[in-house]
This record gives sequence, structure tokens and C-alpha cells, in this order.
Amino acid sequence: MLSDASPLSFDSPFVLIVAFVVGVIGCARITRLLTEDDWPPVEWLRGQYVRRVPESWSSLVECPFCMAPWVALLEVLTAWAWDLPWWWWLGNVWLGGSYLASILTTRDLPPESRE
Repeated sequence: MLSDASPLSFDSPFVLIVAFVVGVIGCARITRLLTEDDWPPVEWLRGQYVRRVPESWSSLVECPFCMAPWVALLEVLTAWAWDLPWWWWLGNVWLGGSYLASILTTRDLPPESRE
């Protein structure tokens, strides 16, 4: 029996699994960017946030374990609300691919050049 489901919708178990994997890796990259990276615009934004919120809330942008659930929530809500649109896939494949490429490149460097 043929399904009426769109090939990129939540109705396909295969697409759901692939979307989960792609979304998790994209979420990891966004979390890393927001909590650890020293890219000047994000570093500035993180500093502004820390200066303006109570100290107990500053860990949100300094701790990946605190930030990741919120990034994942936005990922899931976006994917669900728009039923996995092409721009969700494009953004997450770009983020996830860049994250995996940087991890592989870092691991491929000789130990003396990792510093």
C-alpha cells in the first residue's frame, strides 16, 4: 500500500530518524557556538547576557548542558511547526556538516600542532 505522506514529513520513519540525527548534530553545533566559541559577535553577545542577568542565570550561556535543552527545544518546535521544511534541512546539514568536518580535521592533525 502506498503512503500519502510527503517524502520529507514526519510520517516517514526513515525521515524521522535522519531528521533526529541531523537535528542533534546541528543542535550540538549551535550549542557549541553559543557557549564556547570565541567568534567575536557571539562572544560579545554572551558577555552582554552575563552582565545583564542575575549570576544564577549566567550559566545558561556558559554551560552546554544548560543551553542544549533550549536549543533542542527550538529545533524540535521549528521542525514540527513547519513539518521539516527545506530550510530546516539546509541549515542543520550546514551546521552539522561544518561541526563534523571541524572535529575530523582537529583529530587528523598531528599531536604537536594541536596546541
